[in-house]
Amino acid sequence: MDPKTSDIHEWALTELRRTSPWAVGQAVAALGRHHTRPWLSRIDVPTAVIVTQHDRVIPPARQYAVARSIPGATVHDIPAGHAACVLQAEIFVPALFEAAVTVAARKGELRR
Repeated sequence: MDPKTSDIHEWALTELRRTSPWAVGQAVAALGRHHTRPWLSRIDVPTAVIVTQHDRVIPPARQYAVARSIPGATVHDIPAGHAACVLQAEIFVPALFEAAVTVAARKGELRR
């Protein structure tokens, strides 16, 4: 295991140990009940989706399906995992900036 992976592993274990098993169970149950399909097609504001291509939690195919369900959403692919916003900020932040620029550029488009 390389040092970076080891650091991430240690961080994740530390965070998990700080959380009660009851809270983890409640969070997992809430995630299991959450469904976006009923309302995604009703999103009527400019939207951008950052797809994490190496995600093992939410498969990229599912992320693309979500993006396709949102009218006019732009897609911004990054070669990173699920926790990229924290653990791979050097990849995530430029994509987030690009996504924000596309949303800002389209801000007035959908309000006709």
